[in-house]
Amino acid sequence: MSWHYYYCFYLEMELVVDDSATVHELMDLILRPLGVNIEFVARGDDAITMTLNQPYDVIFLDIMLPGLDGYQVCKTIKRDPRTMSVTVIMLTSKGSTFDKIKGVMAGTNAYLTKPLDRAKLIAALDQYVPGLRKAGEWWLKTQMVNPRTRDAHENRLDERRQQNADTDKFNTIIT
Repeated sequence: MSWHYYYCFYLEMELVVDDSATVHELMDLILRPLGVNIEFVARGDDAITMTLNQPYDVIFLDIMLPGLDGYQVCKTIKRDPRTMSVTVIMLTSKGSTFDKIKGVMAGTNAYLTKPLDRAKLIAALDQYVPGLRKAGEWWLKTQMVNPRTRDAHENRLDERRQQNADTDKFNTIIT
């Protein structure tokens, strides 16, 4: 008799709250290869509604949003007993010490700045979602075995990262 072991990986459910379509696509390019289920929303008040209706493992949260800002959204999520255990990672172009302290006071678990650094994002996920990288490596092996597919994915990721950096520079200039 032979035994067969089946490895089941828990698929993370993550929410990206950002009003930039470029950030949505960039996060999709980074997170999907890890085998993560992702939903996107552009408004803070919509994020709260979605969080109350769908259990998320991680929420990536921009600060400057239409409606409620990211600080208010984070405080609301962390004060509600139904959602207080959700990991919130702020992902924003506001990188001053003051902004980081406000994020910590709002309840964020981690604070990452744009332009997005993939390595820092993966490190934050490793810290708060143990085992995700192993699941992602398995997913990559099964989904992206063709080197051309992998290279095309990395090229799109680099292009989106540059567009995101350009957009952040523009937004900084006009504010």
